[in-house]
Amino acid sequence: MTVERIDTANIKEARAQVNNNGTVASIVTQIDTQFDVNDAISSVSRSSTGIVVVNFKSGFFTSTPVVLASAYGSANNNWIVSVNSVTTSSATIYTFNSGTTLTDFNFTISAMGVK
Repeated sequence: MTVERIDTANIKEARAQVNNNGTVASIVTQIDTQFDVNDAISSVSRSSTGIVVVNFKSGFFTSTPVVLASAYGSANNNWIVSVNSVTTSSATIYTFNSGTTLTDFNFTISAMGVK
């Protein structure tokens, strides 16, 4: 197995906590990282129940980032977060209850890509 060193000088990361109260989605906080500064996420919008589009600042990512998302908050212990689609400008996040029903709840997102 070969292990390659990652040059963190060429990495950008956008991280945030997103609240989705069932009416509107909002950024609670963006998190500074060792790779970049906050405010890399320009906006979030709830398109329908359990679906939130996270928009990255224009030009922040030059290639499609890797996106991870997870539920947060005590009420969301068994709920599922799915990253549905990702581009250089946005990521669409689906949130489900413990079954397969789209449900509004809070989540965190982390997107990492090349400068």
